[in-house]
Amino acid sequence: MKLYEKYQGADDPFEGDSTLWLRSLPAGARVIKAVVKLKPVALPGGTLFEETITFTDGQGGLGAIKIPGTSVSNFVEVDFHARRTLAAVEGTEIVVVPGTTTSGAGLQVDMGGAYVGIANDGTFMAPDKIPWTVDLSSGRALLPGLMVNKFRLDEPESSTTLDVTKVIIRSVPTNVSVHLDQMPPFWTHLGELAISQTSPDFSAVMNAYLAEATVEKGFYVIPFVIHSDTIARLNVELMIDYVIQQPILPSYLPEVTLPYGYSSLPGVEEELLTVKLPRGATITDTHGAVLGTLDATRVVFGEIGETGATSIVTISAERSLAQPIKLEKETPVNGIDLPLANTKPGLAGLHLSLQVDNDGKPSGEELTTAGVSVKKPVPGGSAWGSAALPTEFRFLPGVRYWLVLQSIQGEAHWEVKTLKQDEPTASALQDSNDGGFSWRTAATHQGEKPLAAIFRLRNSPDQFKIPLQLQIGKEPDAKRVFFDRFAPLGRVEFDLDFGAELGEYLASPAVASPCGRGELLTNGIFDLPPHDDATRRLFGFDTGLVEATSGQASLTGRVNLDRGIDLSVQRFILLSIDNGDPIRIDCAGIIPARTLPDEVVDAINGAVGNNVAKYNDGRLIITSPNGGESNNDE
Repeated sequence: MKLYEKYQGADDPFEGDSTLWLRSLPAGARVIKAVVKLKPVALPGGTLFEETITFTDGQGGLGAIKIPGTSVSNFVEVDFHARRTLAAVEGTEIVVVPGTTTSGAGLQVDMGGAYVGIANDGTFMAPDKIPWTVDLSSGRALLPGLMVNKFRLDEPESSTTLDVTKVIIRSVPTNVSVHLDQMPPFWTHLGELAISQTSPDFSAVMNAYLAEATVEKGFYVIPFVIHSDTIARLNVELMIDYVIQQPILPSYLPEVTLPYGYSSLPGVEEELLTVKLPRGATITDTHGAVLGTLDATRVVFGEIGETGATSIVTISAERSLAQPIKLEKETPVNGIDLPLANTKPGLAGLHLSLQVDNDGKPSGEELTTAGVSVKKPVPGGSAWGSAALPTEFRFLPGVRYWLVLQSIQGEAHWEVKTLKQDEPTASALQDSNDGGFSWRTAATHQGEKPLAAIFRLRNSPDQFKIPLQLQIGKEPDAKRVFFDRFAPLGRVEFDLDFGAELGEYLASPAVASPCGRGELLTNGIFDLPPHDDATRRLFGFDTGLVEATSGQASLTGRVNLDRGIDLSVQRFILLSIDNGDPIRIDCAGIIPARTLPDEVVDAINGAVGNNVAKYNDGRLIITSPNGGESNNDE
C-alpha cells in the first residue's frame, strides 16, 4: 500500500524545530520504503526566501524590536535578537541630509558587538568612501545583503522624525534535518536548502520507531520533527510504501462457525466478516481456511448470495401469485426456495404448485404440489420459505411452467424485482383474486410493474459439488470467488487464497476513486482530513487526481448538490490547477448551512481567477483552463 501526505507550509514559517504529526498510517503496518521531500516556498503573494517584519508600538515579528531616537538625536535602531540577512526597509518620513541634494539616512550595522558604517558599495566605511544612503522618499529602500544582529538609520541634523515601519529580510532554510520524535536525525542537509530535496529511504528508522509508537483510533501517532537553523517555509511531502496484515476476524476469535439456511447467507452479523482496508491498498497475500458439513442438495437455478434491492408482493387467501419459469436445459428439481421478506416464521397454510402453461397464464393443471415451510431469518435478512417436492420434478428445456403460490390463511410477502426494459414481459409475475380463474400482471402496493419474483431451484447432484462461494464487496459490484476446483476432495475442507479476486475488486471502477490514486484532493496537513475540510462533502471522496492523456483534464464529483449543502463547519478545499501551488478556498455561501452549488462554483472561480469550476447534471466539475497535464484540487 502507498501512503502520500502533503503539508502546505507557505503560511507556517518556523525557525529551529517544527513538529508535524502523521496520523494516517494504520496500526500494524510494516514500512518497506519511506522518503520525505522538502521544498522551499514563499508566503502566498510574496517573494521566495523573503520575510517581512512589521512593527507596532516598537515590537515586531520574529522577536525584533525597534528603538526610536530622541528629540536631540534623530535615529532609529532595529534589534533582531538573532542574525538576519537584510533586504529592504520601509519608513514613513523623508529625511533631508544637509549639504546634499539626496534624501536619505546613513546606515550602520552591528555584526557582532559594535556598529560600523556601511559604504554605498556594501562594504565597511572608510575615509575615501561614500556612505550608503537609505532613501525613504518612496516609502521603501533596498539594503545591502549583510547578515547582522542589529542595524541603525540616523540623520542627527534632520528636523524630521525618522521611523521604520517594516523590515524585509532574506532567509534560506539552512542545515535542515528531519527526525522522528526524540530519535537522531535520519536526514541532514548541510548548508542552504534552496531547491526541492528528497531524503534517502528511512524505512528502517521508521520501523524501529513503530515498534513502540502510540496508536490512536487504529492509526500510529508519529511526530516528524523538522529543524532549520534559519527561518523556513517548507512544503513537506511524505511518501510511504507499506504492507499490513489485516485479520478479518477479531483477535479474540481464532475461528468462527457460520450457520446457513435457505437464504444462502451466513447467519452471523455482517460486521464479523468485514475487513476495512486503507485507501489505495494493494494486496500481496491472502489466507483462510474452511471446514464444515452441509446438506446434500444444491441450488441448480437462481443466484445465491445477496438478492440486491427488492420490493414485496403480498399473498393472502384472497390473492394468489404465479411466476413463469422457462429453463434452457433439462433440470431435475426436488426443492424450491422463496425469499419471503418479513413473513412470520412458522406460518401455516402456505403452499405452492407447478402448473402447465395455458397461452401465457397458469392452466390450473397441477404437475406437483408441496407445502412451504417458513424458516427463521438470519440476522438482518429476510425470512425464507422452502418446499420439498414429493418426488423429483424434471423441467424440460424451452417449456414454460408456472410456479403458483397460495395461502389458505394468513399473509406472506414474496420478494420481487422490477423487470428491466430489455426483459420480456412474458416472464412477468401474475396475480389472481378469484382463485385462479383469471390472471393479470401483478404490481406492488406502490404500483410498480412488471415484476419478477425471486426463487431458487434445488436438487441432489450425483457427484459432490462445493456448495460455497466467497463474495467480496456488495452487489451489484461484488466479486465472486468459486471453489469448484476443490470438488474432488468430496468434502468441505480446504484453504482459501482470494488475493487476485480481492485485488481486482479494489481496482474496479466502483471501488477505486474516479480520479486514480494520485493526490489531487489532499488535506494539506499530516493528519486525517481536518475538521473544516469540505472535499468529501462536495466531491464524495477525500483525494483524487486527474491526468489528461489528450485534451483537458477534468474532475467530476460524485455527490448530487441540487438541494444545497451544509458548509457551516466543513467549508474549505485546497485546489491546485496544472501542477500549480495549492489555493485554500472557502466554498461556503452567504448562508453556510444552505450553500447553493452556484455559490461553490463562484467561490472556486473567484479564488482561481478563471472559470475552472461549473455545476452540471447535479455534479461539481473542475476543468483545467489550459488543457494542462493534471488538475489538482487539494
